[in-house]
Amino acid sequence: MVTIGPLFRSFSLFLPVSVVIELAALASLTMGFRKLGKVDRSRFSTPSTLMLVMIAGTFVAAAGALLLFSDLSSFITKASGALPVAQPAGDMAAVGSFLLYTVLVFVGAILTFVGLIGGLMLGLWRAGSRYDETLLKLAAVFVIIPFLNIVAPILVIVGAHGAKSRLSQPH
Repeated sequence: MVTIGPLFRSFSLFLPVSVVIELAALASLTMGFRKLGKVDRSRFSTPSTLMLVMIAGTFVAAAGALLLFSDLSSFITKASGALPVAQPAGDMAAVGSFLLYTVLVFVGAILTFVGLIGGLMLGLWRAGSRYDETLLKLAAVFVIIPFLNIVAPILVIVGAHGAKSRLSQPH
């Protein structure tokens, strides 16, 4: 039990760094969809709006998870000490905060999932269709498949570069 406390503490330190990187990537993709929306509003308006939902959901889920990991870390540290004196009011407050943070994580996860499907995947698929780039379509599918989602950003970069180079070539 004593070794689990530092694990949650390390999650609390690692989470903000990974969330900042994730939010930067999502913001970059959102700006790309917004620019594509200027060219083809009917196809990229919804993905760019739902990308904002995904960003908000990621932020809410990360805030809830950070508070939850911090709460769990302090709870485990207190529980691993000497026999605690019973404090029913403090225990109820701890349970209440635990439930609140869990609800925050779930609400953020739902928003993120909606943004993932309707924003990220749909936007990448439509960009791949518009510019006839199979790698973007493949990245749209890989985004949601565990372990293959690691390859998806690479496919987006290569696919976007291929679409851009094809656009700049004279016909």
